Amino acid sequence: MTRCYRSTPGCHLVVGVSGGADSLALCLLMNEWGKDNHVQITAITVNHGIRKDAAKEARLVNQWLQERKICHCVLDINKRIPSAGLQAAARKWRFTALDRWCRENSANAVLFGHTMEDQAETVYMRILADSGPDGLSGMGHHTRVAGLAILRPLLGIPKARLIATCVQFEQVWVEDPSNEDRKFTRVRLRGLDTIFTKIGMGKKELDRFSSAMYRVRRIIDGYSLSFMRKNGGISGAGISWIYGQEFDILPEQFSILLMTRILVAIGGTPFPPRTQKVRELCGSLRKGDELVCTLAGCIIQRNSKGVIWIYREYGRCASSTMISSRRRNRWDNRFEVSFNSETELLIGPLGRDGWKHIKDNYAPEEHGIFRKNIPFLAKLSIPVARKLDGTVLIPHFEGERAGELTKQDSEVTMRFIPDSLWICSFLMDQGDLQKENKT
Repeated sequence: MTRCYRSTPGCHLVVGVSGGADSLALCLLMNEWGKDNHVQITAITVNHGIRKDAAKEARLVNQWLQERKICHCVLDINKRIPSAGLQAAARKWRFTALDRWCRENSANAVLFGHTMEDQAETVYMRILADSGPDGLSGMGHHTRVAGLAILRPLLGIPKARLIATCVQFEQVWVEDPSNEDRKFTRVRLRGLDTIFTKIGMGKKELDRFSSAMYRVRRIIDGYSLSFMRKNGGISGAGISWIYGQEFDILPEQFSILLMTRILVAIGGTPFPPRTQKVRELCGSLRKGDELVCTLAGCIIQRNSKGVIWIYREYGRCASSTMISSRRRNRWDNRFEVSFNSETELLIGPLGRDGWKHIKDNYAPEEHGIFRKNIPFLAKLSIPVARKLDGTVLIPHFEGERAGELTKQDSEVTMRFIPDSLWICSFLMDQGDLQKENKT
């Protein structure tokens, strides 16, 4: 836990419990750890309804944990089972349900019982997918998915030790038959473990390899952070820029890695774009000509001054969503929203109608958005809050100067918090974004 999370007394952590030996061992260990560290622990089982025995197993897990006085909840999902992409769909449902529960119950993070074997299988799959250092680093001990903090404290632990842990606690577990279904790539790879071990690619070797790739990934993140501090910026409004003359002299592979990281953060996408697409984009940008194109839900624009802008494509933004002050809210998988009003607000992109409203109701000297030296299309994708009477509020963005905003706007706060941890570090260090004015 020390390796993957800095806990504070009174914080609230959730353990995802499927009923298997891995997750039950984690739950039992975390229950002890929580008592020792004054941390609230809640176990949650997500019932996808995919298998006929899933509901029965969830009730069984609930019985086991209640007998141990461990707080446990079952989240039932009633979705139409897809004919293809079942595992991807189940994963999305699981994260969505957990995220909603955590926001409603002020939980800080979710823990999963992924083991050394799970990490090895992930790296095998990334090798097959021809991934770079980011993919080959496997699963992280601490990462974020759609704003939800994910912790995996058991990644370096073999499954056999977790089974032994359950035995030590005298805890039985559920065997999931899908773990033996060879139609899934992960299961087929699992069956080749003996062969991989013979050729020096067993789970222990893969664990060391993924750890090495993780260190490479951290180095790349560090160089990206350093480059952007000197040669560009990222606004609290979710807009990035790079000085083209500095980008043009970057080594090709690093420019691809940097651009991929920025696109994922600005676009809020769960997966990076294909490397070949990013390579082609970087090649086009290096030509030095004015350029406007799209990739990964972003618009990439190089202007006549050589500045490269990357911002959210308005047509790809999430739809407008009604939010309440009674819970933490996330919009477009990029912004955390909070406000102090008792009424509900509609959160969505500014758009042309919103821009017209601002122009009709404010003089240029009255609102900071008129003085923001950013492309017009970038302004359209900036998230705004709308009251029921049609009033448009452009909230204070963390890192921007609140003095440029009206008192009414400051009722709402939006924090640009992508899943990219290094970009969050950049935003924390960036201050009042003086480089944006220079641009």
